[in-house]
Amino acid sequence: MLIDWARVIPVELAPGVIQRQVELDGLFVALQEFSQPTDPDIPWKIHKHPHQQAGHVLEGAIELRIGKETFVLEAGEAYVIPPDVEHGVRVLKPLKLLGFYVNPGPEYIEKYRAKNSPNRKVQQ
Repeated sequence: MLIDWARVIPVELAPGVIQRQVELDGLFVALQEFSQPTDPDIPWKIHKHPHQQAGHVLEGAIELRIGKETFVLEAGEAYVIPPDVEHGVRVLKPLKLLGFYVNPGPEYIEKYRAKNSPNRKVQQ
């Protein structure tokens, strides 16, 4: 299977946050674009989930908190977050990120699936 990201249906998760996702067996892959840096006055949105998560920064920069450690990642750098570990992210520069979610479970997939794509059809 080839993925043509330009044809994958975009979902606006929040103002300035666009995600295109592809669901594979046991793997959820998402191209995420953040058009603006995070307001530094907004508190971290720390969360955790039962699945492993990884990501590769394609453009821009992020500040990433994994457990009690904080990292700054720029284009070309990648990360892995183990299952059930608290984490959060702040966008430092407009960002393009490729995210990987291993066995995320149907409730997670349904939350982020394109509204006009109820049957795993994600490419236009």
